[in-house]
This record gives sequence, C-alpha cells and structure tokens, in this order.
Amino acid sequence: MKLGLRYDFIDVDNIIPIDPANPQTFIDMSIGKIKPAGFKKSPTYSTFSPRLSLSYSLPNNYVLHSQIGRYIQQSQLSDMYNGLYYNIIDFFTDGSLPFPKAWYLEPVKTTQFEIGFTKYIADIASFDITTYYKNINDLVVSAFQKTESGSSFGDYETLVNGESAII
Repeated sequence: MKLGLRYDFIDVDNIIPIDPANPQTFIDMSIGKIKPAGFKKSPTYSTFSPRLSLSYSLPNNYVLHSQIGRYIQQSQLSDMYNGLYYNIIDFFTDGSLPFPKAWYLEPVKTTQFEIGFTKYIADIASFDITTYYKNINDLVVSAFQKTESGSSFGDYETLVNGESAII
C-alpha cells in the first residue's frame, strides 16, 4: 500500500478584467489604450491531491493492483498570458480573431480509479490487464462573453472552464 498527498499552488501572476462583461471599464477606445484601474490580479489556486495505490501478490506470479487519485493540470499558460493581449487586440479590430484566448483559467481536475492484474512470465516478461475510470472537470472550452446592454462593445469569444468528461 502506498499513500500520497500532493499540494499544488498555482499563481499565474497575471491581470484580468474586474468586469469582463463591461469592456469600457478596462479599455479606453478614444486613446486606444487599456485602463489599468479596470484590472485586478488573477486569483491563485491551491489544492491537495490525495492518492492511494494497493497491490497484492497472488499465487503463480499474479499481482492484483489498484489505485485512486486526484490530479490537477494547469491549463496552457499561453492561453492566459496571451489572453490579455489578444482579447484587447480583438476589441481594437473587427473582433474576428480565429483563436480565442482566456482571461483566467482554473486547472483541469481529474479523479482517476484503476484496477487490474499482472501475470509475470519468468523474469523477462509480464502480461497486464487494467481497466480505468476518469472523471475530468473544468475542461477548457470556447464561450461567448456577453457584454452589458448599452455597451459600445459587442459580445466576444473567450476561453473558459466549463466542460466535464468521463473516460
């Protein structure tokens, strides 16, 4: 039996709009610049990721094994770091950038379970069969950010955490 506990602390050290639905609070179109007062520091993220694995030796060189764990994976940093610049450029152009970027993304979170057995064949080979289950949350998807009514800016595309998957 093995027990593990991982602590993750993520600080992308970036700035994000205070109100993404209200672009005029962070963009001054009259002079073509951003308004620093319309931004705040991106939040930090921290979590513990517990893990447990078990293996049990059976007769005739068989081993039964299983594990369960929680994992996180930081989203692509280029999506966030470029988000500030690409999204702002998008406001100053016709709004048709082909690849949306994010203001801020949380890490993708996965809970995984697997169980299987291994048959050792002499000292040179083994045969392994394993089945697994993964529940993945906060996958990155493209979404439209609605702007407030009366805004001189239209809705715009951005990346957000929003989908889940089971594998």
